[in-house]
Amino acid sequence: MTTYVQAVANAAQVLADARAHRDSLTPEAAAAEAYVPGGPSVDEIAALIRRHRAEARRRIAA
Repeated sequence: MTTYVQAVANAAQVLADARAHRDSLTPEAAAAEAYVPGGPSVDEIAALIRRHRAEARRRIAA
């Protein structure tokens, strides 16, 4: 039987794997995978990804 702690650890691993996959892609490729009809456009998602990556680089450099 899965305990709460195991379930949370499993969910954290899934999230870490998904982020690692996303971060291995170009912003455009990651945006294309993230796109869902009715949501932000691929271009909008790619711009958001680029902005998030730039913010992360600034935080690391500080």
